[in-house]
Amino acid sequence: MEKSLARELLRTGYKRDRNPIAVHGTCVEAAVRLLETGVLPTSYDFDRRKKHPSYRGYLFFTPRAVAFSGKPEIYKNIRDNPDLTGSIETLEHGASLYAGAKQRNLYLLELFGSLWPKDLDLDPENGYDLSGIEVAEIFIPKDKKYRKYRKQGTLGKELESRNGVIIGLNEEALELDFKPGADDPEDEVMVHLPNGLKEEYVLYIRPLGDREEIMLEKVVKSL
Repeated sequence: MEKSLARELLRTGYKRDRNPIAVHGTCVEAAVRLLETGVLPTSYDFDRRKKHPSYRGYLFFTPRAVAFSGKPEIYKNIRDNPDLTGSIETLEHGASLYAGAKQRNLYLLELFGSLWPKDLDLDPENGYDLSGIEVAEIFIPKDKKYRKYRKQGTLGKELESRNGVIIGLNEEALELDFKPGADDPEDEVMVHLPNGLKEEYVLYIRPLGDREEIMLEKVVKSL
């Protein structure tokens, strides 16, 4: 990606009047790949053996209802959802929760490897206490080399510093073949992009924490 475009995507992510047609929450590593290659990868868990679309080349987005009024198959499902018709903060809320959960799960997998239960969902809406206390007591492997992470607050600080990013789509993305979401068609849309999402459809990249902002700024400077 050209450095000028990368800077513009990050600048737009901070604008109060940003107006995406849909948003996608993900880990900062995916955004780094977008900056470096011009393509947002579909999934780090791409696996044709699994049936769910997220493993088969689909990306999921939270849509702004009015932007999809020209797509009746989708609009009929989302037009009355207040989360998709309100402010940008409301639109991004669910995506930010997902982004944070994905970022933290990625960290835990890197930290504990195969000892960490890969399918554990740390989305706060599922009731997990991300201070790290509950996670430490229940899920941290008992191996002595992880002893320090069982100290109250140690793991929590690491988790709280990982928040992920939001990718906003521009109006050109409406030319993509969006479908109702496989899990919650009233809340999401999906699109088959086995080779990833091209930069031409991206309106902004919004880091959700200091760690993500520092990583992305470092990549932009290197372009």
